[in-house]
Amino acid sequence: DVESGSVEEKEQSEAIKKMFEALRDGYADTAFAIAVKSSIPEEVYKNAVREGIIAELQYGWYGNVALRMAETFSLKDVLVSPEVQNAALAATLRLAKYNTTIFPRSAWLEEHFSIPKEKMTSPEVQNAAKEAVIAQLHYGNGKNASIIVEDFSIDKEFLSSPEVRSVVQKKVIEYLNINSYRLYSSLIKEFPIDKEFLSSPEVQSAAQRYVTNSFTNDARYEGFSRDSRLVVEPFHLLRELILSEEKIQSLAWDGMVARLRSGHIKDANIIANELGMTDTSRMEAAEAAIKIMMKTGDVATAQKVSKEFGVPMPS
Repeated sequence: DVESGSVEEKEQSEAIKKMFEALRDGYADTAFAIAVKSSIPEEVYKNAVREGIIAELQYGWYGNVALRMAETFSLKDVLVSPEVQNAALAATLRLAKYNTTIFPRSAWLEEHFSIPKEKMTSPEVQNAAKEAVIAQLHYGNGKNASIIVEDFSIDKEFLSSPEVRSVVQKKVIEYLNINSYRLYSSLIKEFPIDKEFLSSPEVQSAAQRYVTNSFTNDARYEGFSRDSRLVVEPFHLLRELILSEEKIQSLAWDGMVARLRSGHIKDANIIANELGMTDTSRMEAAEAAIKIMMKTGDVATAQKVSKEFGVPMPS
């Protein structure tokens, strides 16, 4: 009868509402159970799944929940609809721009959403991908930036653009100032910088501070931080820069004296060997270190240095 039909329609309307809510919240199994129990028409739940997938892609971090919705309802064809393709592409670009760790690759888009190549290389998508590259470079993540360039087939001219060069150069200075050769080398491995910039006063000054700090800061050589890598890294940097031999030898002298003063004879020898100090220069650095130690009363260390370099103790 009419009243019975009205009740059924009201119940199904409530069921549809609950199904939409479950999909919106990412609960595909719950939504599917409601659809089956309430005999919701395919056209209705198909539309609900499409909206749920788009919402998940727009507001979620990953598309796994969106894919689960399509799989649960056996509606994988929904994934290749233009609305869902656009949402998936936008989600990938958003994550590529703001996520500093893992984000979906273009292969993920191709596999699950069958996004055509022409859409990936459209001017609108290319501009968004370039923004993501710049963002990742601002984070100092050269690897992620390089992945985006590869995934979206960004033209090589962009990599040498003033915008990219400016960000990379800024990060290079920043990493040298905080004594992080690891971050510095990781960045320039993916985005090489020109020799002219390396020889600029700003880079040279920052690099020299880094090397000096590496040679003289005892904290870098104590406990867990006392890693041979930290002793050798400054030499890699010096070889990448355009420094005069006079400047290199000056840094070597300062570094050797600093390491000897703190009793790290092995480190002092590494510095001398890596930077090619002459025997005469080594002995003079040892003499200078011994004089300082005698003034500070560190006779025991002074005697060790004297023995190592064959330099007589002062009378």
